[in-house]
Amino acid sequence: MNISNCVDGVERRGNVYYLRWRVSAEFRDVESRIEINQSLKTRDEAEARAAAFLKKNALRKVWKTRLLNENQGPSIEAFEAAVALLDEFQLPYIPIEGLLTKPLEELVSRIEKLSKVPNDSPIIPAALGVCEGPHVKIRDMPKIMEERWEHKLRGKHRDQKRQWRNRYKHAARIFELVVSNKNVHEISEEDARRYHAHWQERVDAGSISDGQAIKRMRYLRQMIAEYHKLAGTLPS
Repeated sequence: MNISNCVDGVERRGNVYYLRWRVSAEFRDVESRIEINQSLKTRDEAEARAAAFLKKNALRKVWKTRLLNENQGPSIEAFEAAVALLDEFQLPYIPIEGLLTKPLEELVSRIEKLSKVPNDSPIIPAALGVCEGPHVKIRDMPKIMEERWEHKLRGKHRDQKRQWRNRYKHAARIFELVVSNKNVHEISEEDARRYHAHWQERVDAGSISDGQAIKRMRYLRQMIAEYHKLAGTLPS
């Protein structure tokens, strides 16, 4: 008698374990599959359960962020969740611009690894380096800077931390006043020129020094650069 051995989404077929997990109704709008059915590529039950746990958590994160950002573009969480799925294939995320500079075999190898992946899987754009970058407003970048540069704040006292945060908050606030609270990836050269012109006018009026203006512009550049580093891209 062939008895199904599916517990908590882990099913043994012969000697190999599989993830067999029905997609919850709450995610049907963002996941076309009714059931996730994937090999866990192991004969060890403990390894299979650990792998299934990680896969289910990764998929839930992708689906939740898709729901939250259907009308706003991908969030940082959605982007990072999609890229994290590449761990299954032991592949780093490389933007398509970078892949095209590598030997053709690199791209072919990635495509071959995707041969059995469902067409709508978020793994595919991640593996091919074409994930849409996260949508982050310039006013949200100071908080992200603090999170990603937390090591720079270690050892600083409260007033030093406040001054560090305020330099980026001020740069973002002025950019919003001069241009708008744009998504960072949408900031253009014309926007940068307008921001530069604002500070040049302040210098010409004698309200700030050249050095102060240079610092203000540097803080904006640092935020833009950090965004592109996070998204795995380079500013255009």
